[in-house]
Amino acid sequence: MFPIATHRLLARRAAAAAAALAALAALGAAAPVRAAGAPGADRAGRVARGPGVAEVPGVAEVPGVAEGPGVAATPTAAAGAAPARPAAGSLRVAAAANLRPALAALAASFEAAHPGAKVVPTYGASAALFAQIENGAPFDVFLSAESEMPRRLAEAGRTAGPPFTYATGRLVLWVPRTSRLDLEREGLRALLDPAIRKVAIANPAVAPHGAAAEAALRAAGVLDAVRPRLVLGQSVQQAAQFAQSGNAQAALLPRSLALAPPLADEGRFAAVPERDHPPIEQGGAVLAGARDPALARALAEWILGPDGRALLRRCGYGLPASARPVGGR
Repeated sequence: MFPIATHRLLARRAAAAAAALAALAALGAAAPVRAAGAPGADRAGRVARGPGVAEVPGVAEVPGVAEGPGVAATPTAAAGAAPARPAAGSLRVAAAANLRPALAALAASFEAAHPGAKVVPTYGASAALFAQIENGAPFDVFLSAESEMPRRLAEAGRTAGPPFTYATGRLVLWVPRTSRLDLEREGLRALLDPAIRKVAIANPAVAPHGAAAEAALRAAGVLDAVRPRLVLGQSVQQAAQFAQSGNAQAALLPRSLALAPPLADEGRFAAVPERDHPPIEQGGAVLAGARDPALARALAEWILGPDGRALLRRCGYGLPASARPVGGR
């Protein structure tokens, strides 16, 4: 016979697993994020059109940090608005846009295992979220699409403990199911086809997957030819929306988004060789201003633990060889 405490632990883990599977299944019903135009942006997330980057007709611009269904917006320092007081047990998570499908499942499993906890994510380009945190935005946890920004926050004393690496991003070339391109045979050289009028990527200045996409195009020897046809989203989610809407005929996107609806239902993809771009090591940190540091650390530990790693792998990520524990100061 197992002791009562063991039965309770098993029950909580079973509930967490069921919640995570339900969240993954429900992703197809989520409404897509409203797309931006084809802007460039600087490191602070301000919109600026870059040379050789075309506008996408009929697509409106949105701020650099996107709200999705059920996603709370966090006011920036520039907005001048006082943040709403969070509910007890809520965790305000600044998350890279590529995490939208995975974090929905991670949050559901964490909440099932931690009754009373509520994960409230805000998604956007990592550099735009980083700028908001530097300006005092009230987040508890930062989950970036790269590792440099969490490290810089730690060096500035803005984290409650060391940063950690939780996943490795994977880049893919996505096209609609109706496309005749042979992605497996041609790889990125398929983008030279005249049928590809626009290619969507995230803005390399603010999104690590966008920087990886640019590097991969250069390694394939097609960057100069493709550059006039690039359209830049302010995040990978917006780049995905360009492709999904038909405003771009191809896109370089995180595998995590290509595996989830609606992109999984409407298109197909081929992996971009990892040797063709710098590693996309996704890092995070519990922030010094966390309202409930213990609960924020519990979320980070959950993501780094066996349940979180299994969900991240299922959502298309690579995993670091070992998960670094999250310690307090």
